[in-house]
Amino acid sequence: MSGDLPTLREAPVAGSFSRASASKVPLSPGVVGAMFDLGGAAPGTLVRSIHGANPTNCSIQTGIAFDGTNLIMSCWYNQTLDVLSPADGHLVKQLTIPSTSGGINAMAWDGQQNRLWACMGGSQVYRIDTSDPDGDGIVAPGEVEFRFTATDQCHDGFAFDGADRTIWTSGDVHSYVYHYTEGGTFLGNYYVAGILGTGNSGIAAGGGKLYLANNGNSQIYVTNKPPTTGTLFATFPRRIEDMECDDITFRADGIAAIWQQDAYDRDIQAYAIEPGACPFGGFEVPQAVMDVRPGTISVSSTPSVGAVLISNALFDATAINLDNTVFVVNGNEAGGVHIIKRGSTYNTSVADYNHDGRMDRIVNFSTAALRAAGLAPGTTNIRVQDVTSATGKFQASDTVLPTFVP
Repeated sequence: MSGDLPTLREAPVAGSFSRASASKVPLSPGVVGAMFDLGGAAPGTLVRSIHGANPTNCSIQTGIAFDGTNLIMSCWYNQTLDVLSPADGHLVKQLTIPSTSGGINAMAWDGQQNRLWACMGGSQVYRIDTSDPDGDGIVAPGEVEFRFTATDQCHDGFAFDGADRTIWTSGDVHSYVYHYTEGGTFLGNYYVAGILGTGNSGIAAGGGKLYLANNGNSQIYVTNKPPTTGTLFATFPRRIEDMECDDITFRADGIAAIWQQDAYDRDIQAYAIEPGACPFGGFEVPQAVMDVRPGTISVSSTPSVGAVLISNALFDATAINLDNTVFVVNGNEAGGVHIIKRGSTYNTSVADYNHDGRMDRIVNFSTAALRAAGLAPGTTNIRVQDVTSATGKFQASDTVLPTFVP
């Protein structure tokens, strides 16, 4: 344990929800593991309980993040990240983070830049590229970026807020939460013990709200930003450490969730939240999946690029605002390219492109306009979005990117 971390933590909650009790919960037919009937799941309902792999036998762990596909878990005593499947907790891979000192504490995913934010050694804040392109399980030193030192400890609570690209932190059952720019400029500290009834540990941010966990009382409160008032979201039979929003894993069931874990085991739970209330990665708008076509695009000669927006239980692609839907290259929202028009008619059509019973929509963009907006050979940062309409906001990304060539 790093010297600047506390030597004592509050004791585990008496009668806490254990693997033994989890196994007694009725399972949905044909489902392996503690996964539950999700039909009509109300906010606060336990929708999945898994025991995650723990290959280093870490005894204290407060960090959990969700990268849009997998869960990422940390340990106070080493620089290794365990990447786990959210379906059953099996180990997908491990990543070693070099050139750092102290263990890895609370974490959060930046869905805008596809980077992991992490508190290390109790107060050191880093931003990490976990993509590991060479697949050796070691993050290159150049992809581990020290950002700032928190004025107070950040080992229990850490959230990335995509609304303004800021960071929220807290220590272990701490009376205050702290707010910083992503560069480390201190924005303020806010007394939350009066809202929570005790100190704060876990934090999640999204949908214009903060979710704060008071750990010892096993409760999550939802508050405004900054946190001045709040209401009880749910009470759980668990102690609650770091938290992370996920509106992807359970999308087919029409719900979103918050993941959380205890500090002393790898028992991980997902609790239902209202769809759209807390998108993953700190986003303020629901996330969607698209399929950009063709698979290989010449930025100089391909005439147009099509993006098939795939509908799901939380996103109706047929109802998007065509006037405000743009293709964004390399995060340049101001230079977003609008859908091609033929006269006053948009170049778009509706069909069930993935044959799942829901109607999807294809929207088409001029490659020349995308090139002027920054599209170049090798581009990997693209999205289609509407984040300006009063309703129907969304942001879509492609799970298998096309290849952009000269």
